[in-house]
Amino acid sequence: MNCCINDISQFRNCNRCIGWDFYNRQKTTTYYPCPKKYPQSSSSGLPMPEKRTTSETHIVPHELSFEWMTKGVRLAEAELSTGTWKRGNAEIYLKTMGINDAVIESLWRRVQKKRKHEPVPDEYIPKIWQQGYDIGIFIDLPMHLLFQGKHFNESVYYYYYSFALF
Repeated sequence: MNCCINDISQFRNCNRCIGWDFYNRQKTTTYYPCPKKYPQSSSSGLPMPEKRTTSETHIVPHELSFEWMTKGVRLAEAELSTGTWKRGNAEIYLKTMGINDAVIESLWRRVQKKRKHEPVPDEYIPKIWQQGYDIGIFIDLPMHLLFQGKHFNESVYYYYYSFALF
């Protein structure tokens, strides 16, 4: 890691440090088994976000976009509404997509109200996701989503701490 800190332009390829290059690295450094409770089925017929289908056996990195995250949240709502997924399934699924607790909780409240036939808010997905912006212009957003979610973290922390010498 020290070589990465001293001269970022000269990353070494050691198969332990991914050097923030999630998309061009060996599978073994970016390939994690699906967490327990990851949903295994879907009945809504909605399209699933790329690399987050119910047939996945491993979670691999995927570049975040508001469109991708919205697709995942809408899928989770549909699956919760039909009863195909339980709350724990939806939470794990959305955490693997970097969706924060506030959005997950808002989704859960919406589904509960729909089940009770109570009025629900028109929209529960953050407005910024719907404005057509590219997520890349918000540098703090991807950094805050990094390592989001304790269940997903449990499967990756051991790896990152094994080479961190700070």
